[in-house]
Amino acid sequence: MPARTDFERYIKNPTEPVVALVGTDTLLLRDAIEALRAKTLTRAADFNRDELRAGDTPIERVLDAARTLPMMAEKRWVHLAAIEKLKADAQAAVLAYLDAPSPTTVLCLSGEKIDQRTKVGSRLAKDGRLFAFEPPRQNELAQWVGQRASRHAATIEPDAAQLLADLVGIELGSLDMALGKLALYAGADTPITAEHVEQLVAPTRVHSIFELTDAIGARDAAKASGLLRNALDGGENALMVLGMIARQFRQLIGMKEMLDEGARNSDLASELGIRPFLVDALKAQARRYSKHELREALLAVQRTDVKLKSSRLAHGVTLDRLLVDVMGG
Repeated sequence: MPARTDFERYIKNPTEPVVALVGTDTLLLRDAIEALRAKTLTRAADFNRDELRAGDTPIERVLDAARTLPMMAEKRWVHLAAIEKLKADAQAAVLAYLDAPSPTTVLCLSGEKIDQRTKVGSRLAKDGRLFAFEPPRQNELAQWVGQRASRHAATIEPDAAQLLADLVGIELGSLDMALGKLALYAGADTPITAEHVEQLVAPTRVHSIFELTDAIGARDAAKASGLLRNALDGGENALMVLGMIARQFRQLIGMKEMLDEGARNSDLASELGIRPFLVDALKAQARRYSKHELREALLAVQRTDVKLKSSRLAHGVTLDRLLVDVMGG
């Protein structure tokens, strides 16, 4: 049986005395642990909390803590982190505990992974006590950013969310930290805009990347190639650069489709999520490409993404090849 992925639903009314939480993203895992702990420790938290780590703590101590009655509260909290480090004898002890867990304790097991081929992993999954957390894919990041903003009592405009995701990449902890800073920068009751992102998230870096995407839009291959080399030599992440190139082509496709529909400038700015003074430049860039070329460019971006993640070829060479593919020459 696969691990569960419905933790958000489960946490509304958690009932299991043993819960295992696994995932490679530390932010998602930390959030889940904190949510379950908050539901468990409603009173006298200092007397009823044990935070332990596999490999550092004998399993007997962990299970003794789990069998201890709570003090001045309904539940105890026992958390064992890094469960991927549990040895075979420790796993056997946990398996035995699962047969008769303490009803007054929530034993939370967490870690990067648990092998479901083992008896304890298989049992946790079969009992519906194993939850897995997968980070969003690249094309889901902007939506995640939009939802995550509420954690900082903020809202973020869609284009700003996409820009932030493209600039920061898939490291959720870094994205969350940037969102916190942006929420403070924008101020209460003010949505985070793309301009806020440009002003706060490494402005010099943003400017150089925008110069590159503008050169691609202008179909200036020589300038784009030079700016690309400058960006990579300056330490920019190749996948982040690729994300911004993809963003440029998405905007150009959107612009071209709206122009064909006869949209007005005011509609173009709002629908594409760009500031009005950028409309004329983007219109001019869109006219330099056909719809077919822009769709082929996005397919080339997808192929380049795979190459950057799997090929031993230098990233600069791979991205240069992309520029040739999408601009010719």
